[in-house]
Amino acid sequence: MPRPAAARRGAGRAAPAERRGARDFGAAAPGGAEDMNLELTAEESEVLRDVLQSYLSDLGTEIAHTDSTQFREGLKHKKAILLRIVAALGDGAG
Repeated sequence: MPRPAAARRGAGRAAPAERRGARDFGAAAPGGAEDMNLELTAEESEVLRDVLQSYLSDLGTEIAHTDSTQFREGLKHKKAILLRIVAALGDGAG
């Protein structure tokens, strides 16, 4: 009798999230926040930094043109988080 498709799919292989070292979405840190470690190659880090910096530039324009105070504050919060990520990625010199 053939095995069910679900059993065949992952047989003998690690799940994609496990292969990439991704976080466990079921585990939350105290207070509901989740920590995540992400390992990137130098090239991946550089590309991610460039994409984030480009997006941050566009986000600044969007913040300036947003009429809703609540929406603007949400965008500012998002920008602050992205700036911390860019800082964590470093300047790329190395």
